[in-house]
Amino acid sequence: MVVGSVFVSSSNLIDVTCMYLSAVCTLVNREKELTITAREGESVLLPCSCTDRIASEEFTWKKLNTNRYTWEDISNESDQYRNRVQLFNNLSPANLSLLISHLTEEDDGEYRCDAKGSGYIKIRLTVRGRPYTVTNNIHTFLD
Repeated sequence: MVVGSVFVSSSNLIDVTCMYLSAVCTLVNREKELTITAREGESVLLPCSCTDRIASEEFTWKKLNTNRYTWEDISNESDQYRNRVQLFNNLSPANLSLLISHLTEEDDGEYRCDAKGSGYIKIRLTVRGRPYTVTNNIHTFLD
């Protein structure tokens, strides 16, 4: 059974917390750091899942704010992520992965998938510039 709730914080950001009535989730790659590299403009999947298809009671995705060295919740309502993030737990409750579309330089950094009672997975996302193409600008002149 899935129970969803929406919390509005004092900063007016909507924080969606999903709760599941099931056994405790054990995260795959728990307490480890993964490294992922992607390019600007592309999409990237940050993997996070529970073993044995058991859903987490509660989970959140966070990004490290390097200016304040604090972990900040990722919200589809924030300016940085508006209409660019998607979760998959509604299709498969044990799949807590986060899809970020239309990557920008600001998406570069450290992310955490925190599952209540199960620890976390840390992901280092490196966003590289767009690939460039060289066009052939040779002109042929006719006499």
